[in-house]
Amino acid sequence: METSNEALARAEESRNHTVKIYIDRVEKISPAHTTGIALYNLGQVPNEYVLFREMEGRRDDELVQKTNAPIHLKEWEHSAVAEQLIRLGVGRLSEFDSQCLEASNTTRVYGSGLKDAGQPKVEIIRRHSDHIGLGTNVTAVDSDITQRASAELLRDCDVIFGCTDDELGRSILCRMATDYYIPVFDMGVKINSKDGEIVSVEGRVTTLVPGTACLFCRGRITAEGVSANVIAKHSKAQIDELRQQG
Repeated sequence: METSNEALARAEESRNHTVKIYIDRVEKISPAHTTGIALYNLGQVPNEYVLFREMEGRRDDELVQKTNAPIHLKEWEHSAVAEQLIRLGVGRLSEFDSQCLEASNTTRVYGSGLKDAGQPKVEIIRRHSDHIGLGTNVTAVDSDITQRASAELLRDCDVIFGCTDDELGRSILCRMATDYYIPVFDMGVKINSKDGEIVSVEGRVTTLVPGTACLFCRGRITAEGVSANVIAKHSKAQIDELRQQG
């Protein structure tokens, strides 16, 4: 059982936007915003070795320079799901995301370009749908489903595809499946590499419908993890105060 202090530690980590990465097949936790030097230090990479960063599709892996140049690490399969649904002819699609595109995202966000940096990701998907021209009506909601107004909009959906990477968002999707009888497909992808080569790609799709086990029951999320995400929305001063309280 996770203690309150451990939950608070996880909350602070979440607040700092950490992500799981793999260096020589060893799982590491890194800030999403980092540098080449920090990654070499994190992986304790010997001086005679170099790191490569996996790139999408058939693009060659990218050499990670041992410098202080900024590197943004993020797992985001959201746009790929939207692209497939649009091309399959889905008539109505609602996109929920509060994030704006960063220049480094253009290698993996469908329909985006470098000039779109700073634009809401949901607007880029809506514009891309218009360009495809198959008639999909895209509603762009520039807000997270952890906001009540956005979560309530999910009740109008026939099917929900979950591409969130936090446990609080996944807990809300569980309620949509059990309380409103809406099928939910929760997804996750992990790519492992060694010596600049992809050695494995692991994917998970969990189907949530009434009568089946939820994400809590399957051990995909925990009450402590959800609590950590909630606490992370408080200011650092509030987190420190809660830690002092034990």
